[in-house]
Amino acid sequence: MSTADRHSPARSATPAREPVAVRPGRDAPPEPLLEAEHLVVYFPVKAGLLIDRTVAHVHAVDDVSFQLREGETMGIVGESGCGKTTLVRTLIRLLEPTAGTIRFRGRDISHADRRELRAVRRQMQMVCGQRQRIGVARALAVQPSLILLDEPVSALDVSIQAQVINLLDDLQEGFGLSYVFVAHDLSVVRHVSDRIAVMYLGKLVEISPGEELYLKPIHPYTQALLAAIPIPDPNENRVRPRPVVKGEPPLTEYANGHLAACHHPRNVTLEDIASAQRSKLSPRTAGDELPGISQVAQGKADASGARGAGSDR
Repeated sequence: MSTADRHSPARSATPAREPVAVRPGRDAPPEPLLEAEHLVVYFPVKAGLLIDRTVAHVHAVDDVSFQLREGETMGIVGESGCGKTTLVRTLIRLLEPTAGTIRFRGRDISHADRRELRAVRRQMQMVCGQRQRIGVARALAVQPSLILLDEPVSALDVSIQAQVINLLDDLQEGFGLSYVFVAHDLSVVRHVSDRIAVMYLGKLVEISPGEELYLKPIHPYTQALLAAIPIPDPNENRVRPRPVVKGEPPLTEYANGHLAACHHPRNVTLEDIASAQRSKLSPRTAGDELPGISQVAQGKADASGARGAGSDR
């Protein structure tokens, strides 16, 4: 593709990108570039006038596990306060993990000292806040292999968003960079991500190939998140279904590496259920019971009921 084609307006309208596994000339690495294993970050809640005492904990990141491959972009989405920023700040060790393991190129950096972290941070940079292009330029100065992007296009108009996204694409192709991309704008995340992780109440409840998440969401919370994307037509927006989110079972692995944790999965067949298995990335505190045939039927009934309720409004 020519430079002019890459920066044309049509480029920013592309709905999704090809999965990283099928990019030409790029072989699967022997080990993940970045790995989080049962990562936990709790913040203490203090009380007392003269003597502070811990009365509770905020579970900002609660037993999160995932892997990032070389040259891959993983998007992380979820509502405000779900733990996205805390997660990426912990990955680069700006925050101390309460428990769990962080590995970079196979090396455990969960409790690395300042000297060890200095070497790691030459390869792992974080960009957040305003003046995103300046932040990216500063991050590239040390020739990293991984950039953690926290809301890199928030508060930007559409044309500037497209420029920043095109810049990130160009840099990834030119330097073989990997990205962890945190954003609220689901359409932007869809465009840039090879895989997308959905975060809810400090947990990852679904990890999916990028485009598949939008075409075949399994977790009810993911459906609720997608249903929150504005529709230009106000009449259609008023009658669209509004899914209700309920409790969480273990993280279940379906076909094509699609992970979801829900009692009543949507968009799955009986064959999908028969081949599903408990993912090794599932939180330790989760149960072992996987969705069965009755849960699939209930999920279809819930989806049908939501559509019917929307059409009656």
